[in-house]
Amino acid sequence: MTSSLNVIQSVQAHEGWIRHINRVNSHHILTTSDDCTVKLWNWHTGNLIRVYEGHQDVVRQAHLLDDEHFLTASFDRTLRLWNLGRGEIIRTFEGHESAVRVILPLDPPYIISGSEDETLRLWNLETNQQERIIRGHTEWINGIIRVDQHRILSGSGDYTLRLWDTKTWETIRIFTGHTHWVANLAYVDQNHALSAGSDGDIRLWDLEHGETIQIYREHTNSVRSAIPFKDEWVVSVSFDQTMRLWKLASGQLLETLAFTHAPLYVAALDEQHVAVGDEVGLLHIVQIQC
Repeated sequence: MTSSLNVIQSVQAHEGWIRHINRVNSHHILTTSDDCTVKLWNWHTGNLIRVYEGHQDVVRQAHLLDDEHFLTASFDRTLRLWNLGRGEIIRTFEGHESAVRVILPLDPPYIISGSEDETLRLWNLETNQQERIIRGHTEWINGIIRVDQHRILSGSGDYTLRLWDTKTWETIRIFTGHTHWVANLAYVDQNHALSAGSDGDIRLWDLEHGETIQIYREHTNSVRSAIPFKDEWVVSVSFDQTMRLWKLASGQLLETLAFTHAPLYVAALDEQHVAVGDEVGLLHIVQIQC
């Protein structure tokens, strides 16, 4: 099979690391950065639509809540709810004792966050209250994904992943295998997830049995982000200054794209394109043919 990776557009998007990219719709994405801002872009044209200011430290993640609102998690220890169109902060949530690294919408009115204080916290958007502190990890929490209506998966600096029951908030299963901190998680399907590790490995997990079923091992430095692409491939980015394309099932490395600066996050845009954010604030659109 012939495959290719080509950068078709690069924009100086931020004045610092791009930490996260969230697809809003077929034309727009949100980016977050160490420069304390969130920005809305038309990724087709590279045009900046809006800048969202208010956080006092690194904005680690942004997630679309609905057509009019999005959520952010920041190292300033807060979560914020924003109006997408007007750029206004609607609400600020405080409670974490250290930097908030991840946030995820659940069934309304709930959202969940993860922090360097080693906790997950459940919040109610209707009452504006923190409803539960969830403990289990012994280091910071770097990733949360929703597996299905009753389970979420978290990844941590304690080198483990945990599968949680969202009814009881008890740990269902602990996943071990990484030899350094877990940098990011990605949903594959209800039985599988990907983890990107600071040990340089990407792992495909069987969530039912708690086993690693594939390891993607060619990166020479920490893998910052890895995602499934079109059900058959994996796209990853690393501090080794490369993006790599893999076969999901076999783990075969198909293609490598070198960058001048380390790419830190990758997000799928459509069936031919991904967005990549790097350590100097450049936002790249990469066309994938496979």
